[in-house]
Amino acid sequence: MGENPLVVNAIGNMGGDSFIQMALEDRSSFTVTPIGNDYYSGYDGEFNLDDFTATHINITFDNITSVTALPDFDNCTVFSAGEWQQVEVDGIMKFRLVLKLRQPGVYAGNSATYDSEGNLLFKFEILTNDIRNMTIVIDPGHGVTEYGYDDPGAIGHIEEAGANLAVAKLVESKLKALGVNVVRLKTESEFYDTKRRPYYARDYGCDLYIAIHSNKAGSESPSAIITHRTLSRSLSRSQGTFLHISAIMFIRTEQTATEERSTAICGQQNSRISRLYL
Repeated sequence: MGENPLVVNAIGNMGGDSFIQMALEDRSSFTVTPIGNDYYSGYDGEFNLDDFTATHINITFDNITSVTALPDFDNCTVFSAGEWQQVEVDGIMKFRLVLKLRQPGVYAGNSATYDSEGNLLFKFEILTNDIRNMTIVIDPGHGVTEYGYDDPGAIGHIEEAGANLAVAKLVESKLKALGVNVVRLKTESEFYDTKRRPYYARDYGCDLYIAIHSNKAGSESPSAIITHRTLSRSLSRSQGTFLHISAIMFIRTEQTATEERSTAICGQQNSRISRLYL
């Protein structure tokens, strides 16, 4: 292999992203790795986590022979500093760009593209509190099963699935009125495997996933609240915040008004699970 120098041309913000622009003689493969997360093994692999706590993002390049000094990070929202390191990976020396997150745990992933001249552009989404820039996926609990019939959930004067759907449609309309990009899973007509519903939500690139369930009470005048305890850990390493809305619907049943229920569907990624009682 001949010389393949890497030159960092610019670091800054562009549109809604922070960016790093590089020039190379030949295209290089690379690996992007968050550093500072506490991963554990789960049923779907080894990279599960309870919280996204990364402090740095490492980009390790293949087949690079030299690098240049980095520009400053004064106008970069996502990162506050960076440095080059030479590391040995499987017996091969490589260059690694170590980027320090300006806020630990605040990172929404990246994209990377080459242009016709061989320039490599990394983009890192700048997270914002502006709800109009968000995609929110709403999941009404229960619904159509894999066998084609309805799973009504709790049954009383009304069915839980119907209550969940009504609340979901109300939340959907309220959010759309605020300019939010809303995706509601059509659980009333399509089958979504319960354990995989957060994964379906991620397919839409959502910023927030809302799972809506309602709970039963043995009286129309209950005097207790329902406590939720999350027993399972989060479902994957992917970033995304999950919100469980527990709507307490007073459905006449023979069951007690006080119930402790484990909530496995609500995986937690880069923030603690929020529960909103309606």
